[in-house]
Amino acid sequence: GNMLFSTMAKLQKPGVKQALNETISNTTNKLLHEPNHNKSVGIWLLSCSGLVFGMVVIGGLTRLTKSGLSMTDWKFHGGFPPLTADNWQQEFEKYQNFPEFKRINKNMSLKEFKSIYWWEYSHRMYGRFIGLAFTAP
Repeated sequence: GNMLFSTMAKLQKPGVKQALNETISNTTNKLLHEPNHNKSVGIWLLSCSGLVFGMVVIGGLTRLTKSGLSMTDWKFHGGFPPLTADNWQQEFEKYQNFPEFKRINKNMSLKEFKSIYWWEYSHRMYGRFIGLAFTAP
């Protein structure tokens, strides 16, 4: 209403429209012809966008392989995966107490568990990497 009328009235005053056109023209020329000193910011943003796209893909694969709940605990700081046969067995026993195992994967072997575990572990570590990429600069 009033704001549109007021803006239109200002644009119709002599000189205002010309000044606006000159400002737009000067800004456009600077953007198109002067060197861009923020190229590194653009590269960072594009890289982060690519990482997020990768996370969507990895997340989808994690979901399709039904690996999302294979890790029974979540540590903010991360941690190492099981490294010994005993560690793997302990982790598998924790998973066997989860409803997902009891309802869906009750016939799963340790080898199959390792496969879904690695999907979820990779998904979480990739997420931590993205967090570093966003905060590092």
